[in-house]
Amino acid sequence: MDISPVVAAIVASLLTAALSVVVQLVANSHARKMAVADREAALEADRERRRFEARERRYEDRRDAVADFGRAVADEIQQINRHMEQHDGLLPGDVFMYMDSPSLSAAYSRVTLMTTPDVTKAASDLLGSVDDVFHGRDKTNKYRQHLNAYREACRATLAEEAPPTAQPDPG
Repeated sequence: MDISPVVAAIVASLLTAALSVVVQLVANSHARKMAVADREAALEADRERRRFEARERRYEDRRDAVADFGRAVADEIQQINRHMEQHDGLLPGDVFMYMDSPSLSAAYSRVTLMTTPDVTKAASDLLGSVDDVFHGRDKTNKYRQHLNAYREACRATLAEEAPPTAQPDPG
């Protein structure tokens, strides 16, 4: 009885099994690396998407803050004019010591918290001009100049920080 063909078959089976295990280990290692790379790419895309959304929200919040302040100023000027019409040209500052406008104060606070120093300065100047109109101290029409300066500062700031028009491609 010759054992060599049986031994050869066993050795061939063992080598095939060992080679199969090595190939499987290499394939699993590669699959793990690919999964890690895919997960990292997905995480980076998600981080970029969240950064984009945060920039967009920040821009929208600032835009809304400056627009709300502009509306509050316009409303206050309309109330001053309405008061003058209803009281034969009497200024509200002749009757009231202080301009009391919670919506204007709240809008101004948002502008100071959310915008650049240039916009904040222009808003402060505009608020002072509204107070001058309220008390009848705006003899040189500084209100219009400050309103235009405020609008220009807002346009410049919002143009500088405008978010991209499209969300970045995730892949």
